[in-house]
Amino acid sequence: MKKLSLTLLAVAVTLAAAAGGISSAADLAAFAEAVNAGGDIAAWQDERGEVHLKADIDMGKVKRFARIANFEGVFDGEGHAILNWKTDGGLFRLVAEGSTVRNLVIAPSCSMKVSDDGDDALYAGFVADVNHGTLERCENYGSIVHRSPRSQHDNYVGGVCGMNKYIVIRCKNGGEITSAGNCPSLAPTAEPRMYLGGVLGGSLGRSLPGAFVAYCENTGRVSYSGAFIVSHIGGIVGYNMRVKTKFCINRGEIVSAARGVEEGSDRYCQEMAGGICGMAKGDVMCCDNFGAVTTRGYAYSLTAGICGSAHESLTVGDCDNFAPVTSTSSYQASVGGIVGLSGRPVVVSHCRNKGAVRFDGVSVDRRSTAGGIVGDIYAKKDAVYAASVRDCRNEGDVSCGLGENTRNSARGIQAAGIVGFVNGNETVSADVRDCVNTGRVRSESGRAAGICGFAGYCDFDGNENLGTVEGGGALLGGIVAAFENGAVRGCTNRGDVLAGAKGQAGGIAATTWNGGNSRIEACRNGGVVKGMFGLAGSILGEGRTATDRIEACGVGGGVGTSAQGRDAAAKASPGNFEQFVTGRNVVKNKAVVDLASCYYWDGNN
Repeated sequence: MKKLSLTLLAVAVTLAAAAGGISSAADLAAFAEAVNAGGDIAAWQDERGEVHLKADIDMGKVKRFARIANFEGVFDGEGHAILNWKTDGGLFRLVAEGSTVRNLVIAPSCSMKVSDDGDDALYAGFVADVNHGTLERCENYGSIVHRSPRSQHDNYVGGVCGMNKYIVIRCKNGGEITSAGNCPSLAPTAEPRMYLGGVLGGSLGRSLPGAFVAYCENTGRVSYSGAFIVSHIGGIVGYNMRVKTKFCINRGEIVSAARGVEEGSDRYCQEMAGGICGMAKGDVMCCDNFGAVTTRGYAYSLTAGICGSAHESLTVGDCDNFAPVTSTSSYQASVGGIVGLSGRPVVVSHCRNKGAVRFDGVSVDRRSTAGGIVGDIYAKKDAVYAASVRDCRNEGDVSCGLGENTRNSARGIQAAGIVGFVNGNETVSADVRDCVNTGRVRSESGRAAGICGFAGYCDFDGNENLGTVEGGGALLGGIVAAFENGAVRGCTNRGDVLAGAKGQAGGIAATTWNGGNSRIEACRNGGVVKGMFGLAGSILGEGRTATDRIEACGVGGGVGTSAQGRDAAAKASPGNFEQFVTGRNVVKNKAVVDLASCYYWDGNN
């Protein structure tokens, strides 16, 4: 009888091992202990060597749980959930290269409280702190509260994953994520950075070949308040370095309130916040944002519906933003419906913005920008390629307050329907082509335009503005407010350009600024242009140099002063259009106009 009992027990153990899987909190704890000890985990594996959850796992009565340190293999949650789990880190500290975790759900009853110790980098995500493998169809609905009271190193926090080196696909976050942190050290060797995202914190350094984040979604609110030297806040990912982001959707609100390290001094923090990415150095393709994005505080804020900062050789393409993007920062800001700041040879292509874009902060003696597509584009002096914005459409209103900044220069306020400010270099020109703006553009200071506020070493081709441009700024244009060392070709303005009493205005451009060889070719204006007497024109308000040239342009609409009503502006006609091409201040208007090639345009195609 005793022998028979032992035989039956052995059979039961063998059947349990053959069945594999984890069915209870006790099973999960035992499995974690075995993995961490480097022991045999065959009892939990199926015939393919995979580990499966067989039921929802309630962790409410588990007092001690050793999180899985280094997982190698396949872990399949089968759609089951972890319940009532209170933790200070992810279920997996590391998912190893070649490994997969899939179909795992973290329930709303779970919560994470995590804080760095100040001496080491921090990685935290509900499924994995660090991923070198594949996370697939994992979902988090638990809340995360991150605190970093004395950071000396980088922090990575995400709803699903903290640091990612390979693939995150079809994952979701619905949990609220909040972060607060200080940066006590101003030493050059200790400048910690924050990487915070709805789905994952970020990736940095050398990722595995073919790494990407795709088909992910965030619906949870992501908020940050802190004084890290640099913070990257995104609805999907804080910062993707050489990792592509594709087919992702954010529906959660994104709020960043960075605090300056030393307010009133030259030391400041930089925050990058976007509906999809805080910062990207890899392509961002086919992503949509429906969550409001807001930055506030004392910081240089790069804020956008899709990507706060796009940097290096990459494309932001086929992305749409539907939500308001706002910065009320009290240092400096670059705000865009799609991209906040674009550096190096970035291409922004086939994107659409429908959300309101607004800068309403303080920007004393520093350039702040707002653009329906991109806030600010720059190229370094030694760059051999410049940024490009192509086939984009803005339908949202763009606005800038005074910002305590009345400069009419590159250090002033710049607002536009497509790009607030763009600058190439003497070697290579940036370009903005085949873009359309239908939104209203308004700025209380600086420059405002339907397509671009200021452009240097940039060419414009085939753009169209249908929105009203208005405000108290110094320069207002239907296409570009001020440009130098470039060409505006084949562009059409149908919107009114309504400047104040001291504002110069042009249906195409307000001024050619200081650079020579500026050209306006084959452009058309049908809008009413109002501004400073003698410096408002249907095509150009003021041409500053004799090398500026206007040719083959269609002259229409009306031109008047700011004191006149819209209907009182003098109308161009077939018999008088020649006098409306540029402003009538002949002393200041030095541009050469080829009147023989210009013609009256009645506003019809």
